[in-house]
Amino acid sequence: MNTALTNALNSMGGSSKIILGMLLSGMITVDMGGPINKAAYVFGTASIASGNYDIMAAVMIGGMVPPLAIALATFFFKNRFTEKEQQTTLTNIIMELSFITEGSIPFAASDPLHILPACVVGSIVGMFGLALLKKPLK
Repeated sequence: MNTALTNALNSMGGSSKIILGMLLSGMITVDMGGPINKAAYVFGTASIASGNYDIMAAVMIGGMVPPLAIALATFFFKNRFTEKEQQTTLTNIIMELSFITEGSIPFAASDPLHILPACVVGSIVGMFGLALLKKPLK
C-alpha cells in the first residue's frame, strides 16, 4: 500500500474530506469518461486500497448523478427534448445504477454550455448531500 496516501487520508479532518469529495465528484463529471474522470477514479480506488471508503463514495456519486439527472429531465420535461432523446430515459436510469456516466455524453455534446455545468454542480451538491447524510446536523 502507498503509506503516504494512507497517512494523508487518515490525517484529514471531516471538512477536508468533504472538500476533497466535492472536488473529486466534480472531476468525475467534468469530462464524462475522459482523462480527468479517470484520474479521479484512480484516486478513489487508491483510497479504497488505503482503507478509506468515503473518497470512493464521492467518486461514485459524481459518476451516478449526470445520467440520473438526464433521465429525470427527459421524464419530467418532455417538451424540451426530442422523441429520440426521450427514449433514453430508461437507458440512463440503468446506466446510473451501473455507475456509467457516459449515458449523458450525447446530451452534453448537443448543449455543452448548459448540460456540463449543471451536471458538475449537481454532482457536487450530491456529494455534499451525502456528507450531510453521513453526519446529520445537530
